Amino acid sequence: MMNKKMPVISLFSGAGVLDFAFESTGRYHTAVAIEYDKTFAGTIERNVQTGLMAVGEVVCADVSRLTPARVAMHHGLRGKAAGVIGGPPCQSFSSMGSKKGMRDSRGKLMFEFARWVKDLTPAFFVLENVPNFASINCGVPLRRLVREFSANGYAVSHAVLNAADYGAPTTRKRLFIVGLRGARQFVFPSKTHGDPRKHIVGDLLPWVTTADAFHSLPTPSREPPGAPEGHVLVDHTPAVRQRFRSIPPGGYDYVRKRSRLSPTEPSKSLVAGNWQGARFHIHPIEPRELTNREAARVQGIPDAFLFEGDRIAVARQIANAVPLQLGQAIAEAVGRQLRKRGKS
Repeated sequence: MMNKKMPVISLFSGAGVLDFAFESTGRYHTAVAIEYDKTFAGTIERNVQTGLMAVGEVVCADVSRLTPARVAMHHGLRGKAAGVIGGPPCQSFSSMGSKKGMRDSRGKLMFEFARWVKDLTPAFFVLENVPNFASINCGVPLRRLVREFSANGYAVSHAVLNAADYGAPTTRKRLFIVGLRGARQFVFPSKTHGDPRKHIVGDLLPWVTTADAFHSLPTPSREPPGAPEGHVLVDHTPAVRQRFRSIPPGGYDYVRKRSRLSPTEPSKSLVAGNWQGARFHIHPIEPRELTNREAARVQGIPDAFLFEGDRIAVARQIANAVPLQLGQAIAEAVGRQLRKRGKS
């Protein structure tokens, strides 16, 4: 199995950015991607149609209403799925959300992920979520989840990683829970980048900045679809533009509660989940909020990756994504360690 692409089942796939990260390493094939939101699922299908992704089938359905064995059997994966990956809805645990945790039905979807792993017994699983999941309710949900995975034969590791440390132009942090079937625990990948203000030593590269991320982008279009697609100005009033001008790079807008980015630093994490769908930061140079395409670049998503939906729906998809370079680092590390185990 290690000499060909490993089949993966993706749960709570969102716009498919984590799937794309795994596929782009050349080690994996997303056999099935399951996503409840029709617009998000449409984004995956669109990128399959353009040839950017190679997902076998996109299933628009509620994960909790599906039988894992039936899904695997339908796709010829019973006993053959190498991995299960995904990010259950995080609003229940997010520091910006309701923080109801397991009292919110969405919080229980973390354990739906565990049900799929138990039923399919893949060689590995990768679950990502907000860092707050590790500490909410004094860490009880995390410990319970780890116990469930361990009881089903997995060595489980978890860590909060900063995407900027792996080459993404954002300091977005995500919790990863990774399990390898058997006794050998997953070792998280070493950092490749670091904060140049902290006297980096060794082989670490400096963090990628917003100036790096936005390099080569033209002036935003005034009308959709934009070039590249999604690079369309947000229509601010003169008063808002004037207020933005008064905020220095690295400053904060207390009216709209968002930061003005610094061109010499990575972007702060994008915020998703409010009633508008996302809270995009202010451009580091110009007196306006980021376009959707600039926000996608913050997440490391290439311009060739296209989205379905209106501006707000696209913003939600982008803001909820795992930064591409971070997803790739996890995928590469899993692949290396499975290959090493297969040869031992």
